[in-house]
Amino acid sequence: MSYPVSIKACQAMAILGMLASFVVLAMAIVDIYHKVYEKLPIIPFPTVVAASTLASFVFILIGIIVWGADLNYDQTETTNTNDKTITRSSKLGYSFGLSITGGILILIGGLMYFFNHRRIAG
Repeated sequence: MSYPVSIKACQAMAILGMLASFVVLAMAIVDIYHKVYEKLPIIPFPTVVAASTLASFVFILIGIIVWGADLNYDQTETTNTNDKTITRSSKLGYSFGLSITGGILILIGGLMYFFNHRRIAG
């Protein structure tokens, strides 16, 4: 089945955003381990978390922008392929809202971690 290039680009950006979010999650777990057991050497956690958070937000934002720019507000387009019919319209589904919400939440969480870490470090 052949999807339009814009849908593939949105999928790629969403996946890259999720992977960057997993890096943030992994760094948070490592930071908790470091604080509890104090066995790891000093790692620049705030910098890595801030960079990963920003990368995640930018990837998700690019996916949202590509999807929004590709919307056709005037008509509904139907494409027939060998095994499926793909219908595209200007209606936004719940996943679009979840993507926007996820991007905003990962940005807020990462910035809160970064600024809290800077405040504690002095």
